[in-house]
Amino acid sequence: MMKVRNLLVPLCVLLVVFAVGNLQAQGPVYTQDFETDLGDWTNAGGGAATVSLSTEMAYSGVQSLKAVGKDDHGQINIRNDVHEDFLEGDAFSVTFYISSADLALVNGFQLFWQDAGWGWAASWTDAGSVTGDAWNTLVTTVPAYTAPPSAIGFQVVDLNTISEVTVYVDDISISRAGAAGVVVDGQKDAFFDALVGPDDGYVQLQVFHGTPEVGTPEGDNTDLSAKIWGAWDAEWFYLYVEVTDDVISLAAAGNDWQTDAMELKIDGVPDDSVATGMSSAVIFTAIDPANDPVNAGICDNLDDVDAANKIYARQPMAGGYVLEYAIKIDALGGSEAIVGVEDGIFGLGMHIIDNDGA
Repeated sequence: MMKVRNLLVPLCVLLVVFAVGNLQAQGPVYTQDFETDLGDWTNAGGGAATVSLSTEMAYSGVQSLKAVGKDDHGQINIRNDVHEDFLEGDAFSVTFYISSADLALVNGFQLFWQDAGWGWAASWTDAGSVTGDAWNTLVTTVPAYTAPPSAIGFQVVDLNTISEVTVYVDDISISRAGAAGVVVDGQKDAFFDALVGPDDGYVQLQVFHGTPEVGTPEGDNTDLSAKIWGAWDAEWFYLYVEVTDDVISLAAAGNDWQTDAMELKIDGVPDDSVATGMSSAVIFTAIDPANDPVNAGICDNLDDVDAANKIYARQPMAGGYVLEYAIKIDALGGSEAIVGVEDGIFGLGMHIIDNDGA
């Protein structure tokens, strides 16, 4: 069922109760956030390169891995020889921070893995695609290979073997799609083609569902509308969202809830006539902090949800943007627990926020 209403700020709002199931969203196979120790990650290069825990920079939490130096080949190699095996289709990601000064010395970055036959594979990112003085995330989908890997790692390739380079690494993860083949990568998966209406997890927000901003004329669906596919399984709540927005921007006021974004509010038991169990708002901005380092503090990566409880991706699309994420159900319910079973229900308020620079 659906109930449309306007809330506190000028945006499109929909209250929807999902009753969907039979989806296994992408789940973590391996994670490392460096909050307690380095785990099995070490410096795999020669020369003066070192790795240590640091509180100087952290993407989430308070600590990250700090790698400083170079080896004889002008590289920093961070390697892990004890890990879960990769499978084809796994998503391997690492988030890293490098200063603009050090980025000027760097040729590129890569995720790499080595199979049992000592064959190497890698996913390369040129330094020109990296933002200095900001956190960046590299993600690759593991292709087919003939033998399980015996090592995985992250490498910084330095152009100047004399100069030292410092890089901070956080939130390394390997994630695996469930049986339905849904991968959180900002691309629509075939699973969602079977969801065709509100009864099975697909809804539309059009411009007339919301309120235009004060002092601006009525817009149309090319200025703001959204198509939303949602599902859950026993562990994850999953949304894939396509938003049309003619101007994607940050708010001058400097608050994440005033910038282009999607906001969720959850009521674990929507039919008890009380809102005491509603969880706090979850916001995901259309702009990635890595792409706007000057205003990175405004951008939001579902910041109210711990790193271990979320998987997310953003992508631009023609005339707008895509937001895709999976959030663990345990992290959503507030004081009213949500049970992830088929034909279960919970209340979900969805706001698509468009500031148009106001």
